[in-house]
Amino acid sequence: MANGSREAYDSALKSAVADLGAKGIEDAARKAGCAVREGEVLVPLLDRTFRVSNGGLEARDAVSGAPAAMIEHILMVHYLAAADGSDVSREETSFREIPGGAFYDSVFRAHSVVPLASRFRNDGAAFEKACLAIGAERLVRGGYAMRFLALPRVPVTCTYWPGEDEMPAGAGIVFSKSVSSYLPAEDVAVLGEYIAHRIIACAGKTGGEPASLYEYD
Repeated sequence: MANGSREAYDSALKSAVADLGAKGIEDAARKAGCAVREGEVLVPLLDRTFRVSNGGLEARDAVSGAPAAMIEHILMVHYLAAADGSDVSREETSFREIPGGAFYDSVFRAHSVVPLASRFRNDGAAFEKACLAIGAERLVRGGYAMRFLALPRVPVTCTYWPGEDEMPAGAGIVFSKSVSSYLPAEDVAVLGEYIAHRIIACAGKTGGEPASLYEYD
């Protein structure tokens, strides 16, 4: 789903919808931990819930009715198509350690971890406030650790620690070890960047963030 033409996004969505159709909506929703109402699948994504309908071809905010951004739409359909119903692991793993993650790791870090560290510099309170505003919960760990239930069976933890003396501020994003049972590696990278984008957007951009690889709006 790397940045490209509208046709590329449309092609990715069409392929995801075909995979979902082969699986079946009811089975997909059950394995993904999503409710089905009147033929529509309700998919929570961070602090919002979307209604996925027409076999995955449509996705709208369950409250406002506004269409999901293309990247949100593709993520949700890929999630429904890939979910196998595995138990959610309490163990965490870095993106690099998930199957296929090493290939995308440098891109993942450059477009999610690095922007978080550079945006908040030494303001951990602002990081925490932005995370809480989009549905995170605090974890008791060193620095600032915030856990998101990004999708119903995909917990993601974002961490931030202010710089000290000669040490710059840092950030991290880790996933449940079971994430590969719900999303392929490229989509995990997109999800991590999407979360970073939402945190930064909530805090207010400074103008110094690198351009995103993906289309959010």
